[in-house]
Amino acid sequence: MWRGMSASSELLATMAVIAAGAMLGRLQIHGIRLDVAAMLLLGVGVAHFGVTLSPALGLFGLLLFLYTVGVRSGPALRNMDRRDFQLAAVGFGIILVAMGGVVSLGRLLGVPLLVSLGSYAGFFGSGAALALLEGAAGGGGASAAFAVSAPIGAVFIMVLVQIWLALSQKRITGELDEWNRTMAAEQEHSESATLLVEQDEVLGQSLRDLRLGCQVLWVTRDKTSIAASADTVLMKNDVIHVSGSREGVENTIKRVGRGIPPLPASSAQIVVRKFFVSNPRAIEKRLEDLLLRERYGATVTRIRRAGINLRAHHGFRFRWGDRIQVSVPADRIDDLRQLFGDDAHGLKTFAFPRAALVIFVGGLLGALPIQLGAAGSLRLGPALGVLVVSLITSALHRTGPMVWSQSGPTTRLMSQIGLPLFLAQIGNESYTGLVQSWDEYGSILFVLAVAPILFVALLVVLAGRLFRYGPLTVLSLLPTVAMNTPALINLQDKFREKIPSHVYATVYPVVALGLLLVMFGLSFWV
Repeated sequence: MWRGMSASSELLATMAVIAAGAMLGRLQIHGIRLDVAAMLLLGVGVAHFGVTLSPALGLFGLLLFLYTVGVRSGPALRNMDRRDFQLAAVGFGIILVAMGGVVSLGRLLGVPLLVSLGSYAGFFGSGAALALLEGAAGGGGASAAFAVSAPIGAVFIMVLVQIWLALSQKRITGELDEWNRTMAAEQEHSESATLLVEQDEVLGQSLRDLRLGCQVLWVTRDKTSIAASADTVLMKNDVIHVSGSREGVENTIKRVGRGIPPLPASSAQIVVRKFFVSNPRAIEKRLEDLLLRERYGATVTRIRRAGINLRAHHGFRFRWGDRIQVSVPADRIDDLRQLFGDDAHGLKTFAFPRAALVIFVGGLLGALPIQLGAAGSLRLGPALGVLVVSLITSALHRTGPMVWSQSGPTTRLMSQIGLPLFLAQIGNESYTGLVQSWDEYGSILFVLAVAPILFVALLVVLAGRLFRYGPLTVLSLLPTVAMNTPALINLQDKFREKIPSHVYATVYPVVALGLLLVMFGLSFWV
């Protein structure tokens, strides 16, 4: 009775499936839930009754989701140092070797390559990888394996992390103690003071000429605060605010005058602002070295990198693309904008037109034939084209007046719109192939769903022993390589140290993008 549905009916059916899938996905059983995989399963379910979902919305959802993947990953890839590259390379190597194991197992079981790869994509819950496979071959075999593997992979990884955590608790405590000792050894203690300028020998001289043994943050003169620079000249009864080592502060007091109680805090209204770190003055600088509280009366309350929250702690170094939330007096906002770069509020403006432009250019790139000589030519396709353009533009951040980066909340919102649209439609479209695959392979699909979990867990343990990673680093690597964000966030909540977050921010972008590139290459063979 549903055949020949109009475009408006398909649109309404798509919205209904997504709404119902969202409610189903949030149901928890012993702390475990299906999340967005529920929308794929419901898309399959309604297809059984002849309901067709909107293909146009499905394609739009895919391209919008891939745009957000590039926006999140571009800054993280730009920031990696040598140690980060090693950790990321280990993560990428794990997914390659595990993929080889799954494909080999599939061949032994007589399963086509497309079905094995679909099961592997389901282990990661990577709708983008599924799109590349279905776009190359179609038929629903990959989607059938994906639908079975996605919930099994998500559940097993979360359970395995909890068991692993319980067994490794004592060794993890030892790693954290060592980490805290290292941080304490690196910590440089500094003091601050407020001084009244009285000594005649410093009057009329610039800070450059005085060469004081500590840093002058600002000068208060006639109840007006001015930023200190090397050319600032000291005058009688100036009040200077300094920071440095205890010895440096004490020597400065002797040379300048005497210490006095701190002046009353600024009466300016305290506001909360978000900034996108893009200024070289702040990049790779330690939090304490920027003297935010002393100079601007500002406090960093939140840091987000590569889609995960980090804790502001002593020794934390800012990286390009970090999104930080700061409480600051309203009259010092412009000063912080000059220090860090763009105000994140500005990233929200022009958000969807910016995404539309990237998707349009990516679609054009995907349609261009790439000549391979005698082998003919190939096209990237709209999915990979959008991903490539999004990666490049987000890594550039700005070209002239055009800012390509998005705010974190805007990116998450677009992702939450795009992925359900795609999964619901691809599940609906793959129903026929799923039925055929289930009739042909049956329980073999469950074997292929469990295999990646075992392969990845074993390889993570071997990598930890080979490279001598600590137990918490190894444990953090498991949900990161599996791209299981809920399991990783659970670890982060238990351990406030930076180890789980650092592993995620370093490895996740490489694994996510590497998986797509490998799937794209293999799609020509299926």
